[in-house]
Amino acid sequence: MIKKIIKIKNIGKYDIPSVNEEDFFGINTLIFGANKIGKTTLVAILRSLRENDVSIVSSRKTFGTSAEEKQECEIVCDDGTRFIYNSSWSYKNIEIFDNEFINRNIFIGDKIEQGHKAQLHKILIDETNLGLQKNINLEEIQYAQLIFDKEQIRNSLGKNFNEFIKFKDSDEILDVDIKIKNNLNKRNQYNNHKKINQLKVSTKLSFNFLDFEIKIEEDIDNNLEKIIKKHIENCWNIEDKDFSFLAMGVNRISNNKNLCPFCGQGLENVSELMSNMKIFFGEAYKMTQMSIESSIKSFKSIDIEKEIAQFKAEGLEFLNFSNAKDLAGSFDVIIKKLDQKQKDLSLDIKIKEVPEYNNFKSAIQAIYVELNSQKIESMEIGILENEELLLKLNKERFTVDVNNRFREYANIEKKLLIKKVLIDKLNEELKVGLNGLFKDYLYEINLILSSSYANFKLTELKSLSNRTLKESFFCDYAFIFDDSHVINILDEECKPQFKSTLSDSDKRIFAFAFFIAKLKKDNLLTSRIVILDDPFTSLDEERKDTMINILNKLACKQLIVLSHSRTFIKRYLSIFKSNESDSSKEVKSLRLINCLSKNKTKITNLDIEIDNDFLEGIEKYLNTLNRAKIESIESDYDNIRKIIEYIVKAKYGSLLSVEERRMPMRYFNNPNCKSQMKDEIKEKDYQENHHDLNNQPSPEELISKKDYFIDNVLPFI
Repeated sequence: MIKKIIKIKNIGKYDIPSVNEEDFFGINTLIFGANKIGKTTLVAILRSLRENDVSIVSSRKTFGTSAEEKQECEIVCDDGTRFIYNSSWSYKNIEIFDNEFINRNIFIGDKIEQGHKAQLHKILIDETNLGLQKNINLEEIQYAQLIFDKEQIRNSLGKNFNEFIKFKDSDEILDVDIKIKNNLNKRNQYNNHKKINQLKVSTKLSFNFLDFEIKIEEDIDNNLEKIIKKHIENCWNIEDKDFSFLAMGVNRISNNKNLCPFCGQGLENVSELMSNMKIFFGEAYKMTQMSIESSIKSFKSIDIEKEIAQFKAEGLEFLNFSNAKDLAGSFDVIIKKLDQKQKDLSLDIKIKEVPEYNNFKSAIQAIYVELNSQKIESMEIGILENEELLLKLNKERFTVDVNNRFREYANIEKKLLIKKVLIDKLNEELKVGLNGLFKDYLYEINLILSSSYANFKLTELKSLSNRTLKESFFCDYAFIFDDSHVINILDEECKPQFKSTLSDSDKRIFAFAFFIAKLKKDNLLTSRIVILDDPFTSLDEERKDTMINILNKLACKQLIVLSHSRTFIKRYLSIFKSNESDSSKEVKSLRLINCLSKNKTKITNLDIEIDNDFLEGIEKYLNTLNRAKIESIESDYDNIRKIIEYIVKAKYGSLLSVEERRMPMRYFNNPNCKSQMKDEIKEKDYQENHHDLNNQPSPEELISKKDYFIDNVLPFI
């Protein structure tokens, strides 16, 4: 049993100090708290403890606290056990009835969804049948895994699975890869024969090596060359003896001025040398230079890999082309020699005697001969495509991997058969057990509904299972009205169903009935702490009395009821005391209050008899405000003034002057006013719709001002 809360810090609005000797909980504990003061937060703390889930509390960190400020909570039980938040924080013996319970397990809004049915099944099932269900779940998980594994094998083999199983062991085709490749090449050649013929005409593989050799071995006048070379050796101080440099200079010598085109000095002293250069670098030199440069450029443009690739793309294969790297090395050696020739046209490189050149030439010519020898056959493409399909199917079917998969597939099918027999047996056993259990539940639930003046009952409450659903076990039931009209949970929109036949009060009783029925079937109820958060908000007085009587008879270890209604708490105490014969089961009344100076919530004792008359008056006006609509707000809005005056008289009566007692709103103009909301009340002028008849606010503005008052002013007056 929870004895007291030692501290709550940085959780919601709570600020309960570390040393807290007050707020002892009783076996039966009633807690009053106005809306938005902390009831839901307190229940969230207890749910976090029950579910060992600190995230339920961490999401409620107090506004304005820094990241470094830790959330703290410590709860003490009557046996001395301490539960410390984020440390020793787990206590399973707690059952909670609130909106969270309803939304998780029964319905949400006006919908009962498949998830609610599954959750309800989880909370209703007993330990014996739960053990059976867990075994079934385990077996079904294994069954599902086998199905998954089987489908994985089938899917991995693709759409041709059914074709694979037609092959016999003797149907395996030898050299299947070569046959597949030849088939593909034939089809590509046939489809692309026009492009292949065009490529044959333009390919660099047809390079004219004979013409290239003749042009590369062309030479210039040898005598003049020796004279120029001697001049270069005697006069140039650089390693690169590039004749093209001199050729450019000779071509720029002016006919009128015999000057050096580079330095501008006179050339009279070397007139004979200039004459020889003009002859050497004349038209013959230019023609030879152009011819050689053109041939070299053409040779350099040969890209063997590119040429081969474009033919391969169209389906041709080359047996004479195997090592591109070796040819690339030969090609680089040739290019270096050609670059030397470009610089010195008189250089005799004897290209036909260069081994790399002959190697490169032979390879290119062999490839070209093979290219021209390949003939494109005329064929039926459809026949080739079917042949390729069969070849590929045969190849894949007779791989080691596929053979192993077929054996595994057959083994899984045997396991599935055995597993299904076991699951069916367990399901039948569970069905028998649950039929009895749910029959008892149906009786308890309908007993609660009947005693609560409901005009409906449940029928056909049963356990169902469906392996295709995420949560395979779930509850199903229907409603029966006036003992004759059966209404399903969900049906066609035009027919009666859950959302259109039950009022809010009926829905609340319906959920409460499931909760209580579960508790009554709980063999460990005497060790449970049962908590209810505003359980009877929408119920009328007769139904509230019925619910109170049901709770008083619960044989639980501790009962904690939270409510925002002081009249309900007073009624609960009255019924409890009139029915309670065991004096040891006393009832404890507590209240949640707001500490005005810090805007923090604390827990303190509640004297219901002393405080009730005052708060009943407040509650009456506040209920009217909460129910106010657009059409009634102009008259209902006056309740704000009445509430303020009621509080001023009760809270500050001894401080009021004669005039202020007659007109309590004037207290907020008093410089000695103790209310922390005095400036807010003066600024909002909650009497404006009475004083200024020519400037009345709109109904929408009054609704907004009313909501602001309830949320932001009333808690702090």
